[in-house]
Amino acid sequence: MTKDDDNSATSTELTGGAGFTYEDTVVAYYLAALLCQDHAPGLDGKVVSVAVQRDGHDHPMDDIVIEFQDTAGKRALGLQAKRSLRITSAASNRDFREIMAAAVATRDSEGFRKDRDAYGFVAEQTADGRLRSLNRLIDWAKASPDGADFDRRFAEGGTAGATEATMRADLESLTATNSADEEADFYRHFVALRLDGLAEGGPRRAEVINRLEGMVAANEDGLETLLFDRLCRIVRDGAGNAQKWTRERLLNQLRGTVRLRTFPNYSRDITALSTFSAEALQEVSEMIDDFHVERPALQHKISERLASYRLVNISGMPGCGKSAVLKQFATEAKKSGPILFLKSDRIVGKGWSTFASALGLEHSAAELLAEIGATGTPVLFIDSIDRIPPDQKGIITDLLATIETHGDLQHWKVLATSRDQGLEPYRAWFPSSFYKETGIGDVSVNAFSDEEAETLANEKPHLRRLLFGTPEISEISRRPFFASILTQSIFTETAAPQTEIDLINAWWDRAGHDTQPVDRAPRQRALLDLAEGGVSRLGKAIPKRNLKDSTFTQVGDLEVDKVVREDVLGGAYSFTHDIFFEWTFFRLLIEMGEDWPTALSAAGEPPLLGRVVGLLSQSSLIAPGRWTEGYRSIEAENLRPQWRREWLTAPPFTPAFPQAAEEFGTLISQDDGLFEKVLVWFQAQHTVPNPIILQKAGEVADGIDNVRTADLLGWPSDFLSWGRLLDWLIPQTTSLSVRLIPQALEVFQVWQNALADRRNPRSSAIIEQCSAWLIDLEDHEYCDHKFDQNDKWHALGREARSTLINGLRIIILRAARSYPEPARALYERAVSNGHMREAAYSDLMTFTPIMAEVDADVVVAVAKEELMEELPQDRQDREEQERRERNEWLASLRAKPESELTAKERRILDSSSSMFIPIGLGIPDMDDIGIDRHHNYYFPTSALHEPFASLFQMKPEVALVLVRDLANHAVQGWRQIHLIDHRRKGTPIPVTLKFPWGQQDFWGDWPVYSWSMGQFAPQSLECAFLALSYWAFQEIDKGRSTSEVIQSILEGSECYAMLGMALMLALETFEVSETTLPVASCQRLWHHDIARVAQEPTRDLDLFGVGFLTRLTGAKAEAKEYLEKRKYRTREVRQLAMMFALSPDEQLRERFKSALAEFPAALPFEVEEQRSSERVIAELSERAAAWAGLGDRDNYRQSPLDSDRVQISYQPPVPMTQEQEQRLADTTAYLQEQKALAWATKSLSENQAAEGWTLADAVTFARDHDTEGMFETRLDVGPHSAQSAVSAIAACVIAFEPNSSPDSEWAWDVMGRVMQMAEPERISGSKIPWHPTLHLIAALYRDRRRASPRPDSVKRMFQITAHPLEDIVNTAFQALFLDKDEHILWTAAQRAMDLSLYHRLVIDVNGQRDNSADRAADEQSLANALARIPVITDEPLTDIPSAWVRGGIPRVRRGLRADQSWGDPDPAFDPQFAAKIFKLFPIEAWCQSDSYREMIKATLLQLVTWTSERLMPPWREDGERLDRQSNMYEWNSVLGSLLARAVPFLDIAWIRDNLLRPFLADRDEALRVLAAFADGVVTRHVMDAREIPSGTLELLNDCADRVIRDRQLAPDSYRGGDVSGHELPTLIKALLFVVTDQNCPGSARFANGDWSELNSVMPLVTRLMSAVGWSSYIMGRFLTLCERAGTAYPLNAFLTQAQAALDGLENARGSWAGTTLPARMAGIVQRLADSNYPLRSEQAQGLLRILDALVDLGDRRSAALEQAEEFRGVQIGTLS
Repeated sequence: MTKDDDNSATSTELTGGAGFTYEDTVVAYYLAALLCQDHAPGLDGKVVSVAVQRDGHDHPMDDIVIEFQDTAGKRALGLQAKRSLRITSAASNRDFREIMAAAVATRDSEGFRKDRDAYGFVAEQTADGRLRSLNRLIDWAKASPDGADFDRRFAEGGTAGATEATMRADLESLTATNSADEEADFYRHFVALRLDGLAEGGPRRAEVINRLEGMVAANEDGLETLLFDRLCRIVRDGAGNAQKWTRERLLNQLRGTVRLRTFPNYSRDITALSTFSAEALQEVSEMIDDFHVERPALQHKISERLASYRLVNISGMPGCGKSAVLKQFATEAKKSGPILFLKSDRIVGKGWSTFASALGLEHSAAELLAEIGATGTPVLFIDSIDRIPPDQKGIITDLLATIETHGDLQHWKVLATSRDQGLEPYRAWFPSSFYKETGIGDVSVNAFSDEEAETLANEKPHLRRLLFGTPEISEISRRPFFASILTQSIFTETAAPQTEIDLINAWWDRAGHDTQPVDRAPRQRALLDLAEGGVSRLGKAIPKRNLKDSTFTQVGDLEVDKVVREDVLGGAYSFTHDIFFEWTFFRLLIEMGEDWPTALSAAGEPPLLGRVVGLLSQSSLIAPGRWTEGYRSIEAENLRPQWRREWLTAPPFTPAFPQAAEEFGTLISQDDGLFEKVLVWFQAQHTVPNPIILQKAGEVADGIDNVRTADLLGWPSDFLSWGRLLDWLIPQTTSLSVRLIPQALEVFQVWQNALADRRNPRSSAIIEQCSAWLIDLEDHEYCDHKFDQNDKWHALGREARSTLINGLRIIILRAARSYPEPARALYERAVSNGHMREAAYSDLMTFTPIMAEVDADVVVAVAKEELMEELPQDRQDREEQERRERNEWLASLRAKPESELTAKERRILDSSSSMFIPIGLGIPDMDDIGIDRHHNYYFPTSALHEPFASLFQMKPEVALVLVRDLANHAVQGWRQIHLIDHRRKGTPIPVTLKFPWGQQDFWGDWPVYSWSMGQFAPQSLECAFLALSYWAFQEIDKGRSTSEVIQSILEGSECYAMLGMALMLALETFEVSETTLPVASCQRLWHHDIARVAQEPTRDLDLFGVGFLTRLTGAKAEAKEYLEKRKYRTREVRQLAMMFALSPDEQLRERFKSALAEFPAALPFEVEEQRSSERVIAELSERAAAWAGLGDRDNYRQSPLDSDRVQISYQPPVPMTQEQEQRLADTTAYLQEQKALAWATKSLSENQAAEGWTLADAVTFARDHDTEGMFETRLDVGPHSAQSAVSAIAACVIAFEPNSSPDSEWAWDVMGRVMQMAEPERISGSKIPWHPTLHLIAALYRDRRRASPRPDSVKRMFQITAHPLEDIVNTAFQALFLDKDEHILWTAAQRAMDLSLYHRLVIDVNGQRDNSADRAADEQSLANALARIPVITDEPLTDIPSAWVRGGIPRVRRGLRADQSWGDPDPAFDPQFAAKIFKLFPIEAWCQSDSYREMIKATLLQLVTWTSERLMPPWREDGERLDRQSNMYEWNSVLGSLLARAVPFLDIAWIRDNLLRPFLADRDEALRVLAAFADGVVTRHVMDAREIPSGTLELLNDCADRVIRDRQLAPDSYRGGDVSGHELPTLIKALLFVVTDQNCPGSARFANGDWSELNSVMPLVTRLMSAVGWSSYIMGRFLTLCERAGTAYPLNAFLTQAQAALDGLENARGSWAGTTLPARMAGIVQRLADSNYPLRSEQAQGLLRILDALVDLGDRRSAALEQAEEFRGVQIGTLS
């Protein structure tokens, strides 16, 4: 669609007017057809969509667009709707002419399909004859095969009458056709409809309403009319936003109007789904005997959760009635219409299509969901979602995907049941979008409440004594499933069940029901047969063919008693409840006697038997000694560890545990290893996800989703059972060995996760014990004396101790509300122990939200102790005292006779004689103000860093004092620095202001003023001021007086930054008051505030693009945005002055006027020395005079702006002087020059003339400003602008114009003058981005790229390499190494090599520096380079001197004996210079060149030799270490990269033997090059190369061998695999192919997300993981690799790698404790199991072994996974 004058679509809100009411009913008419899936006038087929006002969507015929579906597909009809229409071309007939124009535009549109689509109009009133004639034209066009036939109808003797011929002629011009063919085709697609009778009471409206009557479910008069009215309203609401309705969308919008009946077209499918759902519901038993216990509280809670959450999960322990609760809710919903209820063991197929096919469904999932949602309940019910087999989850995911991708199904929700630990589906395959926004609504189903038990007892009186018996009895009997068993009159009045074991035994004695004694044995045998046959599927789908004949004689009765049921297809049986299977298999194990472990082996040890073994464990507690014997039986067999785990952790889950606790303790206390396992296993296996966290599942913190966090912060699965364990464990804690404490803490944390804020005896004991452990550990970890290797805490590795300390702190701090004293004591210890405070500060501040309630003062004390450092004067005094004391001590040593000196004293005297005490270094700089300036906790800065954020929120009075004290301390340090260095910095003068509450002095200058904006201060102080401003502005937003807020900030403060903040607040509200008067009239503030406004555009400017300013996320980012939007940022003090000058308060106005009038007489000197400076006095006086009149009301003028507003302007009482006018002109010129420079710089950067100026305009400007002497000397900041602008524009001329252009000669003349320009004396490392020589380099580089460059360009480039500024030299080399002449490249390399050799600096007798040798060498090198330019033959690069020579230039190093004198040669190689230039070498081209290959190989060999010897001197004895040579840091990386770049082009054996071998040495120093080499190889030749070069992986294998040998990874290392430093981590990340954290779409593999070639590197990964994968650092990187590769990761390789790493875990010395490594590995196991399902036997067994090992580490997810469908039925042979 095109428009002549407007490219944008007309707003649909503006085009809904013409014929609106009639159009409303017409669209409703078509919507009714859509709803009923019926035909409608216009085109053949059924209506499938209706749209309105579609002009903005490429539909010129835009009133109504209807899509029809016929046998050939979809077709579209566009209609214009008019209540009244005349069919004539008259110019006055605008409506019809617009219709015809729209028809022409529709026919010509790209999307119009001839012979399918149509266009036209629909009208209520139109002349019958004209409409009849038009429809005849249409019919004749459709009947005519071509235009000629159509034309003949109008010829003489044709069928057309005069009326039709006249109409054709009348309308011909409106059809925009040029031939009869086109005209016939136009009418062939035209539709002319009259739809009348749609008004209220009209016949057609009545017809539609009668049709709709069949759609209304309720049999109530008037609902069908209401439905049509609703359709009209929907149309009206939709017209404004160009709505398009499908049937699904229409049904969605009709929800809540009237309840609809299932449409006949859908009735068959809906009936099939309803029958399927009803059968599934029928299989869920909710009856206790013949009675159903209503549980209204749970039903209400489900309704509440569904109102707030899209996903609601019903969870609970076995037998608690989860499915019954779901059934009750679904059954109630079913009364209102169809539902969709899926039961895990009844669904068939692998996806929705196969499921739908099995049920014979015809409609799509989207259509059926829309129909159910409109006619029933839009909730997907899923019973036992955690039991859905992996190969059938596609049924659920297909439905969920349909809901997610169809906007009209977004109201659908999910209500599911799962076990307590059954979160895996939500984590593994359930779309996170369902809970990302709202979380997961949790409904926990427990045993019957007192009210529910009373209801049941009233109905079943014989159960009352059980339901309301002792706690042990009621605990069992109140579980619904167990209660249903108890109704069978199994128990007599004298034998109430105390435990589940009692219940099982009674149930078994009656053979699963209240049967006669004679029938019990056969039934028991049948049950055992069924259990053995169903062991792999928890008693489900037991094939009939595998059952014994005798079983079939009993199975009928078992069905009647609802113990088993026949499956849908009739080929199998299933236990009706998991518990029946578990009880039966339990009895099977009982009958096996002492040989019961063999039954596990025979069954294949599937994890699903875990609860059965747990029940057996509980049953053995009855007889003393039997439980221990049972454990020994398991231990004697070679079984999976799960069975020991189940046996040892089951006892607390029976009320009989307290009586058996002594036996329990006797067994596990004999072996710390066993004790440790019990603690680890218990918290792993018997924990449920934190329900509070689940309800916030969409939130993400630190990259960890809250579903995982819910696991990490899990709750006890059963509080009674956990309480029994804790009651036994807590008394043992005082005697626990150190290795058990981390595991005990894990158990305690689970309890505290739920009860941290609730006082209870167990929590009290836990906190007391944890506090004792922490104090003891702190005494050893943070003491000043050396750590005792024999100390008990040494049993834990360093990382494990750190994790333990962190965990102890957290458990104490989380409980601070309930138990404040231990938390308070922790903060108090942090105040006094600096080592501890440094380590704990982050944790302590994180808990400020809690501690602010408990004791805000201790938080403040810690923060002040951490952040407030020694003041400058105090430090100087201390250091001076220490120096005097040391000198006195040295003097006493020198006074001692030589014979009395010890060896240590002699060394001290020798070293002290050579010490050099620098002069002047004791003067502090302006950053040393007494506030810690390097505190990483406060980076990046934010207003919401703790403790400031929570203190201001909860205890603002405390927060104000903290910020005031920090600011006062800082400004006191600022003052002391000025006093110490007053000669350079001056003697500061305070600002003295008088406020209503008294007079105050404020100290500071512009940098101090900037603190108020969170700038120019130590990061912690910046955060403090940001938090203060955030609080202050929020207080004002709440309605608090600005003056009141200012007073709270200023009282007691001496910091000038506080005054700056007060002015910002005053500017925010323009409040005129007694408090803001002294602020607004402070002349020093005027200077700084006006400077602030001038710098606002560049505030927070990220000059270097490092992204620091974008690192804030979430609430911190929002707080930053809040402060950035404050009004004061665009206001300044002169606007506030106008508010005072025009204030109606005469007294304030006059006082303000007087204060400003005093400005010239009270100049705002900042330091005393300014009082005698004429320049400063003149500048301040000029400004003071200009501002003095701003307080006078008479200097303001009012003028009308428009009819409603006036403009107020200031008229200075004194005009500007000539000098002031000149300064204004100079400023204007400077801005123009800066603009020209910016344009030219951008043009050169973009390689084309930038927008805003033409090159001709720029040249004109440059020529006007160019002068003969402009480039004699480079100018500095300020005057440089014209000089730099001219040179940059000249470079643009050379870059963008040919050398023959008129301006080229001028441009080259400029460049010639730049070449001769003198450089003022400057530090060689200075960077001057506007330097004209940089523009010269740009010009020369572009000239060299031309086909015919100037002959002197390359010579000039080489001459620039002798420039005194390093940045200029580096840029020149960059250009040289981009040259297209390989001879020039090699010559540049020779020049670079020469410059990398520096000659000894000589200090003459007068102390003068003589570097003449170095200058002479440089001059000779340049002369040689210029001489080589015309020479064709190239020579090898200059040899590199030795790394060390005896008797060379000495260097101060540790570890040298007196007879050693190794030093630098003369000349020596300069690695710092080489690092900057050698990285530019075109190594790849040289290595491939026959001319240069051997020469570059020789140079690389020399560089390797020099570097390896420099890092690892051959004269150094083994074990001796050199100080880290900082000048080597960048060079090590550059050399490694150079070697990596050469790999594909040189012989691999030669590289290994000559270039790589020196850096494979077992020395830390060698890693500095090796890490860079491996990183470069992986990045360039694995990730980026089209094909991985031959030999690449072999070299990486060599690197892997070096990692494996590293002492940090030695199995007996005290570090426990804790990898530190920079090089080894870099090397490991490279070898595991996770070198980058960013997606790199330009790479060839891995980094771009394509992991299809991962198998090629698996041998390398397997080698590394098999050897040292146990290291927590290496495992972390390995898991990152697996997570990134996702389902592409080879399962078999993962099995080998993960198992090998887990096998070596003892070497890790507990470093995995407290990490997310086990949980992450479990997630990978889940993903790979799903993606490779069905698993081969050995794969399933391998993954199960890994899960067992992870559970041994305490991983809760792994414990849950073992009971997931992928693993619960895995059968495994005897493990070796």
